[in-house]
Amino acid sequence: MELIFSSINMEKKIENILYVDFPSNNGRLHILKDHDNLISLLGKGTFEYSLANNEIHKFDVEEGVVLISNNKINVILTKNIGDIA
Repeated sequence: MELIFSSINMEKKIENILYVDFPSNNGRLHILKDHDNLISLLGKGTFEYSLANNEIHKFDVEEGVVLISNNKINVILTKNIGDIA
């Protein structure tokens, strides 16, 4: 899978993702390869993803939107956060 983070002042693309786990407005969502298309609000909490080598990255998020389609996960951050791991 491919993970793309975007905000008003940056864009970061990460490839070879095993899973993504993030807070939504309805609880946590865990996304694996070949997930159905999805649009979700990003809630405040910890965003986590794992690379193909099982290296796990975590960081705090506050607000945004997550769009999932064809094994691409687009995360649009609408509030400024710290560094994306």
